[in-house]
Amino acid sequence: MPGTYNPNGTSTSSSACIPCSAGTYNPVAASTSSLACIPCSIGTFNSNTSSTSSSACIPCSAGTYNPIIGQASCIPCDKGTYNNENGMSSCISCNAGTYNSNYGSTSSSACIPCRVGTYNYNTGSNSSSACMPCSAGTYNPSIGGASSSACIPCSAGTYNANTGSNSSSACVPCSAGTYNPNLQSASLLECNPCSAGTYNPSSGSTSSSACQLCPANTYSSPGQSTCTSCPSSLQIASPGSSQCSASNLCTLPGEGNVGIIPLVLMIPFAFIGSTIYYVRSRTSSVETLSLISISLGLAITGLDLISDAIFIIFLLSGNFIKLTSGVRLAGAIFIIVRFLHPVIFALTIGSLFGMMIAITTTTTR
Repeated sequence: MPGTYNPNGTSTSSSACIPCSAGTYNPVAASTSSLACIPCSIGTFNSNTSSTSSSACIPCSAGTYNPIIGQASCIPCDKGTYNNENGMSSCISCNAGTYNSNYGSTSSSACIPCRVGTYNYNTGSNSSSACMPCSAGTYNPSIGGASSSACIPCSAGTYNANTGSNSSSACVPCSAGTYNPNLQSASLLECNPCSAGTYNPSSGSTSSSACQLCPANTYSSPGQSTCTSCPSSLQIASPGSSQCSASNLCTLPGEGNVGIIPLVLMIPFAFIGSTIYYVRSRTSSVETLSLISISLGLAITGLDLISDAIFIIFLLSGNFIKLTSGVRLAGAIFIIVRFLHPVIFALTIGSLFGMMIAITTTTTR
């Protein structure tokens, strides 16, 4: 009978007929081989035995498929895929930018878009872990990003140190005093400080042209949003200065004259000193004269060094007008000492020179 076969052609009982297996059918009677059982085509299945017609092969339902002929059942679509039609031999992969963690899905809506701040360039993904975070320096405000190009670079003048950002607000403006000409900056270190002598009051600057020169009598170190005023006693900084300098303060009397003036004055002082020591050598011993000369020279030199120290302290003390009366008196005395600086220097050298002449002359005699 149809739906069966009997390899023993001499059998006289129907019980000798073997049913065609599930997944096949046989519309012909008196078949003698299993080859008479025709497999159901791909995309269909037949769970019954002894089927006699191709109508017994049922199309696989949506969400399943069958890639092989003669099957008794259909296979559910795998994770990462779906099938929205009957009788299919394969399932459709979810698009890039999505994933599906369920079996047997019947619609593309089962493919879930990657969340904002991420992207996925692979098709057929079966887990949310397939969605990769946008790199630092970028952000993605949209779901379903299918490539890294879905991640938008932060604009110049900003940076973003975090991954997986979903908004442009994640791009932090570079602080005042800095600038950044580059896109997609991932670190605060990419905000360049304005150079010393300049300032930038605005945040989010994109060019070094935003760094303005400090006005006269002000200064700045690198990366400043404002310039600092010079002290009242040192208001001599030109525009764009990195520090306030006292280099052009009026030179006090005697300062800077340790070169020519002492050399000019040393000749007459040396002559005077030589004469004095020569005359004294007639009545005093050379040893006494030497001791007196050396002591006088050391005393004068020490006074000169003290005046140098007072000069430095006076410069650092600020505006002379604002000082107390006692300090002003000390400053006035100091100025007089500074005026005598070249004279003291010349007298010291001249005295020592005269001592040497006197000693030589006395010894010779």
